[in-house]
Amino acid sequence: MSDLGRTIVTRGRGRAMIMLPAPWEIAEPAQFRLAGFGGAALFLRSQVLPGVVEGAPGLRVGIDVMLLAPDYHVWYLGRPASDGLIDRLAEWFLSAAADFDPQDSVRPFVDDACGLTLTITASTEARVCIEVLIRKSLDGSDPDVDGMDFFTSRYAVAAAADAVRALDGSWPDAGPDYIDFDEGRAR
Repeated sequence: MSDLGRTIVTRGRGRAMIMLPAPWEIAEPAQFRLAGFGGAALFLRSQVLPGVVEGAPGLRVGIDVMLLAPDYHVWYLGRPASDGLIDRLAEWFLSAAADFDPQDSVRPFVDDACGLTLTITASTEARVCIEVLIRKSLDGSDPDVDGMDFFTSRYAVAAAADAVRALDGSWPDAGPDYIDFDEGRAR
């Protein structure tokens, strides 16, 4: 048996068997970042996870969540993503950026599947303070939550409404490698 990158070739009885890598081994995750002032940030990264889809073994989308502050850094890996998570999150970011007093009128974003809660706790004309909470355990074995809050600009929150769509592939990166095949040209 030889290892050729991620492909394993097994020889036996005159036949060769090639084992291809699993989709979650070759999937390139999409990343999202909401940066705050002072070095704080919320990162989300998409994952492909083995699981059960409609009662049968299959693949499902997962989310990695990272909380970053100058003195703090933690990842929560392989969190399940509920249906419509990205759309609901994009809508929440847009509402938080557009409302003059989002701390009073925008309800917290809660996704029980991945254990993520976002709340606007304060705002000015140019900034909003976002509190990020994440349950440490999804199975209920640890009721404790981890979290942080940070100020960011309203512009960053408005831009996040579009940027978060990269996690489900509905909003392509605008980098030089993006090609619009319908138009036949690079953007």
